[in-house]
Amino acid sequence: MRKLLFLALTILAIQAAEYRTPAGVRPARRTEEGAGSVLPGGRLLSPFGAQYTTGPGPFGLAISPAGSRIVTADGGPDRFSLSFLEKAGDTWKVRQRQMQRKKPDSDDPDEWHSTFMGLAFGDENTLYAAEGESGQVRALDPATGRTLHVFKLNERGYKDSYSGDLALDAARGILYVVDQANFRVAIFDVHTRKGLGSVAVGRLPFAVALSPDKQRLYVTNVGMFAYKLIPGADAKRARETGLEFPPFGFPSQESRNGVNRKNATGETVAVPGVGDPNVPESNSLCVVDLTDASQPKVVKFIRTGLPFGREIHGGSSPAGVLAAAGKVFVTNSTNDTISVINPQRLTVEKEVKLRISGLEQLRGILPIGMGVHTGTNRLLVAEAGINAIGVMDLATMTVQGHIPAGWFPTRVLTDGDAVYVTNAKGHGTGPNATPDAPLPNSFQLERRKGSLSRYPIPSSDALAALTRTVMENNGFVPEPAKTSDIPRQIRHVVIIVKENRTFDEMFGDVVVEGKASAPKLARYGRAVTPNHHAMTERWAMSDNFYADSEVSVDGHHWLVGSYPNEWTESTLMAAYGGAKSFRLNPEAPGRLEFRSPIRRCIRKTCSKPGRSGIISSGTRSRSVTSVRVLNLRAWTKARA
Repeated sequence: MRKLLFLALTILAIQAAEYRTPAGVRPARRTEEGAGSVLPGGRLLSPFGAQYTTGPGPFGLAISPAGSRIVTADGGPDRFSLSFLEKAGDTWKVRQRQMQRKKPDSDDPDEWHSTFMGLAFGDENTLYAAEGESGQVRALDPATGRTLHVFKLNERGYKDSYSGDLALDAARGILYVVDQANFRVAIFDVHTRKGLGSVAVGRLPFAVALSPDKQRLYVTNVGMFAYKLIPGADAKRARETGLEFPPFGFPSQESRNGVNRKNATGETVAVPGVGDPNVPESNSLCVVDLTDASQPKVVKFIRTGLPFGREIHGGSSPAGVLAAAGKVFVTNSTNDTISVINPQRLTVEKEVKLRISGLEQLRGILPIGMGVHTGTNRLLVAEAGINAIGVMDLATMTVQGHIPAGWFPTRVLTDGDAVYVTNAKGHGTGPNATPDAPLPNSFQLERRKGSLSRYPIPSSDALAALTRTVMENNGFVPEPAKTSDIPRQIRHVVIIVKENRTFDEMFGDVVVEGKASAPKLARYGRAVTPNHHAMTERWAMSDNFYADSEVSVDGHHWLVGSYPNEWTESTLMAAYGGAKSFRLNPEAPGRLEFRSPIRRCIRKTCSKPGRSGIISSGTRSRSVTSVRVLNLRAWTKARA
């Protein structure tokens, strides 16, 4: 996998000490307006413009036709909501409509308890919102929240649908809905309120956009494989019918073609391979002809970004798409590029590289959503990895600068000269405990809030200063090198991962200079972890080290040098809220790639010890404790 920008900055500091996190020794800190926030990884926030707090994880953004109401679709956990920014006189105010938590004993088939990405205004009085897990889209009155109609994707033989991004042709009254679970787009007539059909569009469809004339639909596919069930596997008897170990490594001939393996009972089963990672349906843009919306036809799959190969260990992950200014633009989040596509020839004309001066070999800018400001002929790009909005000149397709945003910006839209930005992680997170006790709702995901930024498009003169702020906030300004040789006594670095444990829980009782830092928080102290404490006494201990992760899923990505991208961040928020579940339905292959709602399982003890088993060609094992040993000298020599 590619080394990440911010992880790599730490590595570079070991070698040359040229780049440092700007926070220094300051701990994480959250401020309500964002300015002055310190992120867990040591970066700073100072988002430009007016800031408004939303629910957590906004990945959806829509503006009403009159521009008087802006709405975000907010993720979980357990706090799914729609946030409305509305003009009241000369001021703007936010109100939230939070989804009700699903009652376990509810028989109401029309219960609404989650949202996911998709938003579209039909007019000032009609808003369409994707519900995600229910496989529905709800039409509602944005002023009152009253439901007008519910469009159901689980019809015409489809099951386990997961409704995501939306596109609306208001003139014809046609609604296009991404179904991530069934690898398709479902189509509805909003006037007759009937389904018109659907079209298969590729693996893990994520973002959609209509052409200006509404005759074509563009759909990005962030997935690489379509996983299959292991023959004979039964979830109720996973230990007996599944595999005890992963059947193959990747890449390999076995992973491509499949292999025979024995399950726990000794029976030989033919494990299906995952195939070619570079098929047209993976990491691509699907172009759909909508001349007859009831008979949509795939015109072409256009692969964007770099293909999987010897130098590229992950897909390009096309996260965003925009049809404007006579072109089609696709953001390749893990490549840090934008593909510029000719809509007539349906070919990639150019791959625009997003890079940081002096760090060009590294990745982690993570472009996602896009918007266009016609007055200045600029393309605006949500750069989630560096907490900024990239500004590009459409005439030359060159980067002019960057505008500071909140933490992990996902979408950007314009209305006249006004710019709106959703920030999935808002203004950061701070301590979740005092030295004496945890704070209420101390689970970090429960403490997360999102934000919405609003500001007038900056002038070219102002852009230079804003760009400097982005560079400084991320630690991209090199300092005089203070390189020193690694002491010869250090031969290896051992990384021991204790999942979901904090420093204070483990080492709060360790006495340093006659005082323990947080003895009341050390519930996994010396009595539980005697070996860890012995290591601190024999060698050394240091604290105030952080990573930009909050839970198991994104934490595991960071540990292996992989930036949690748009798929990971949007999915983990929904899954931890119990609204994006893994299901063994071979007819809904996307479900095999969803993260199970781990936190709910822990709370409700929904699985029993000893029942684990691999029952899908795509199931990935999870470890509670892992150890990594790095040969420091060999590694630094290889990096030189």
